[in-house]
Amino acid sequence: MPLTGFENITKNIRKDEIEMAEKIALNINTKCVGKENAVSNKRLRDAILYKYGVKIGGPRIRKMINYIRAMNLVPCLCANSKGYFRAANEEEWNEWKNSMQQRINEMQAILDCASYFNDGKETL
Repeated sequence: MPLTGFENITKNIRKDEIEMAEKIALNINTKCVGKENAVSNKRLRDAILYKYGVKIGGPRIRKMINYIRAMNLVPCLCANSKGYFRAANEEEWNEWKNSMQQRINEMQAILDCASYFNDGKETL
């Protein structure tokens, strides 16, 4: 489902993107095991441009990664500042899960703060 305010870049995944996502998943499963072998969003975009002649933006790669996760095409698919990779061990998998929980907590804290305001006025 597209995110409100970001509909252009979060629109539902297309058939051609699903096909590309499946190829990305195969690549990550075989060549990107362990965080030292992470593949960056930019590298994925460059590979798609080279292989398919299609210029694709970073948000669409993230949409494909989301599809890969939702379909479990890459078990234990992780990401860090270097890119995407399949966890090589339980430590990497737990590290990624902890990072996700921290991001969720930060977003929840901002949402909680927003509930205190109404039209710019504090509503404590």
